Amino acid sequence: MRTIRPRSVLVGVDGTPNSIAALRRAAVEARHRRAVLEAVYVVEPGWQTGTSTGTGAVVSSARATLRHTVETVVGARPDFSVKLRVVIGDPGEILPRLADRAELLVIGARSDPECLHPLGGATVPAVLGSSPCEVVVCADHGRTRAVSTA
Repeated sequence: MRTIRPRSVLVGVDGTPNSIAALRRAAVEARHRRAVLEAVYVVEPGWQTGTSTGTGAVVSSARATLRHTVETVVGARPDFSVKLRVVIGDPGEILPRLADRAELLVIGARSDPECLHPLGGATVPAVLGSSPCEVVVCADHGRTRAVSTA
């Protein structure tokens, strides 16, 4: 017997302006597709290096940031299902792996003036090269500000 999974739109969110643009787009897509919005915060290994907090505290902080960001951008009670997930790893590897059952993966371009890639950083090319589903890359370099966790 085949299991029917709910449709989903996966979005990488880290609180940066471009990830917030991605979250906005993913929310529109989830609503339009009648799909679950899966918001993922990927904490890169070594992010906590040099701090006195352990991995549990880092994940807890990332989860609080993700929840706050999603509630600020999408609303506390959207008219579609939202799942939040925090994962430790490389976003370029993690996001395509998590998208194995998604209809769409939405990510923000990282604005990095030192990077030679027009979309910045290594994540976008890695995701575009290995995602099992359609990918939308969003950028919002001027209008959006990072969501404050305070």
